[in-house]
Amino acid sequence: MTVDLLLESNVQERAGDDSSPGGESSASVWFARLLKQQDGTRGILQALVDTIPAGIIVSDAGGNIVLTNEIARHLLGGAATGTAYGPKGSYTLHRPDGSAFPAEELPLPMAIDRGRSTRDVEILVRYERGGSRVISAAGRPVRDTEGRLLGAMAVMEDVTDRRRVAEERERLLEALRRERDTIEVLMENTEAHLAYLDANLDFVMVNSTYAVGSGHTKEELIGRNHFELFPNPQNQAIFEKVRDTGDAVRFEEKPFEFVDQPWRRVTYWDWTLAPVKDESGRVRGVVLSLVDVTRKVRLRQLSESLNSINFTLSSTMDFEEIMRRVTRESIKAVGCESDAIFLLQDGRWVVRYAEGLPQGLVGQEFGYEEIALPYMAISQKKTMISQDVMKDERLNRALAERFKVRSALTAPLMLKEEGIGVINFYYHQEPVPFEDYQVDFAEKLAASVSLAIQNAQLFEGQRRIAETLQESLVHPVPKIEGLEIGVAYRSAVEAEKVGGDFYDVFELDEGLVGVLIGDVAGKGVEAAGLTETVRSAVRTLAIMNASPAFVLERVNRPLLREMAPGQFVTAAFAVIDLRVKEILLSNAGHPPAIVCVKGEKTCSGIGPAGDLPLGLFEGAYGESRLRFEEGASIILFTDGLSEVRRGQEFFGEDRVLEVVSSQKTEGIQELVDGLVKSAGEFSGERFTDDLAVVGLRLASRK
Repeated sequence: MTVDLLLESNVQERAGDDSSPGGESSASVWFARLLKQQDGTRGILQALVDTIPAGIIVSDAGGNIVLTNEIARHLLGGAATGTAYGPKGSYTLHRPDGSAFPAEELPLPMAIDRGRSTRDVEILVRYERGGSRVISAAGRPVRDTEGRLLGAMAVMEDVTDRRRVAEERERLLEALRRERDTIEVLMENTEAHLAYLDANLDFVMVNSTYAVGSGHTKEELIGRNHFELFPNPQNQAIFEKVRDTGDAVRFEEKPFEFVDQPWRRVTYWDWTLAPVKDESGRVRGVVLSLVDVTRKVRLRQLSESLNSINFTLSSTMDFEEIMRRVTRESIKAVGCESDAIFLLQDGRWVVRYAEGLPQGLVGQEFGYEEIALPYMAISQKKTMISQDVMKDERLNRALAERFKVRSALTAPLMLKEEGIGVINFYYHQEPVPFEDYQVDFAEKLAASVSLAIQNAQLFEGQRRIAETLQESLVHPVPKIEGLEIGVAYRSAVEAEKVGGDFYDVFELDEGLVGVLIGDVAGKGVEAAGLTETVRSAVRTLAIMNASPAFVLERVNRPLLREMAPGQFVTAAFAVIDLRVKEILLSNAGHPPAIVCVKGEKTCSGIGPAGDLPLGLFEGAYGESRLRFEEGASIILFTDGLSEVRRGQEFFGEDRVLEVVSSQKTEGIQELVDGLVKSAGEFSGERFTDDLAVVGLRLASRK
């Protein structure tokens, strides 16, 4: 309550509610009446002011102080004498800033001379004995019922402590403002994303880096709850645990997804969450410090993706499969919403492969200059980017609107300075700027894809030559009386029908049959040519001497001179003598043959162990002699059959033997086909190497 209202309320309690016609308060009128009374009556007034819990000074119209109470005398240093224009006592009056207080501006003179009421006038009282205090004073004139000035009264209260508290509060606020300014300067001069949240996890302070990174302005963040803006139950549990336990936490490369901005993809952060405690140890808030490590993580991911794609490019010659995997894996690596490979055919763009785009787009054709970015990428032989397609004057906006493209990156596919196509990456929901590491990935990928296309073209040419060569080299299996023959061949890649696996069945003399199977280390034209060299040499030498050991040893000699380092040939050669019903067999590093005897439940593997492949070292080869009775069978195969995989598990020679034993009663061709079928079912039809199988059975007499 202010001092003048305090006086009013105390006087009204004693005077009742009696307002004068002139508008003066009842307290002032009643006071005026008392001032007219004799000293005896004035005692009533003295008693009144003594009960008021504030300092009271009353003067007459001449400015002489006629009445004070104890509080006023205490505030003025024990005396309150003199006139309204200046004290007579052991004190001086000043403004709060220490300058002298003009007498005419004191509350009583203002009331007497100017007839003006004043309030909340702060006066610094200095005592001769030392010390000071600040009082707040109010003054008003006292008039009779006819409006004549009778005097004035002033009310005072000590506001020293209140002023000190106010000054201290202002000082603390100013210190806090300076501290906050310092904190803000420090926060603004760091690359870290910093935010201070109160105990309710509402934003109190953020730096500009945090605001920009969040996709919101500071004004949009301050006062809002973190998890209303960025809902994430897992992160919210972490924040609440830090707040409730007072223990800081730290994470590295923690993924975060902006739910309200999905086109930004997952980002990665090193972040620290630390509690802010008061003197009692109570957590008042938390400081969140984030360092964006998305670039570091993405660079690593892109490097790993590029390595994976390059492995794909080198692990298969199936061009269609390569391009499908490239578009599927690269869209994940770059983090965009779709991608597509356009190839130039007859001066027009053909959409050959796409991921994340309407399937109907694949196969569509466009004019060379109709699609601007691919045209510019090929013409200028460099990557072209449009960060906001709808604002890019260079582009066909109608086409962009048709496929709802907002941002685009196009890298050229070049072969010997000639453009053959482009690989494109797109964003559709919002314009998203492509980062430099995305551009670098796209350019490296384009180089790898260009090389893959070149290799595919070279391979296709080689495939046609090799296919023609193989067709000319394939010798039909002869029909031999008394002998059933079954053969099977499977290439590692359907598009490549020529590898290093080979077989041959031929008659040497009446009653003698040569059976050869082998595997040249390599594929393609070179391997196909070498298979014919070995087959021709074996045929020629077998006519000279039907001993398999002799034939392999003599074939080995020229191979030692002619084969390149690292090349070799595994082979098994058998000579079947239908007259005496026996087999001579030699093995040069080849899987063992399987022999099934009529009447026995299981078959067995046969072949000398330890003999080396052809083309590595000089030396003699061993030879096995086997009975070959009516109904008996012999199966020879290359390691492409036994090394078929399912994950890390091989089909294996034991499984080959098991399948042959279970199907030995079938016709020989059915047995051979069933063996290849079993291997295909085991591997999911994924053959990682060529394979060849030859089966022979001595027919039973009818």
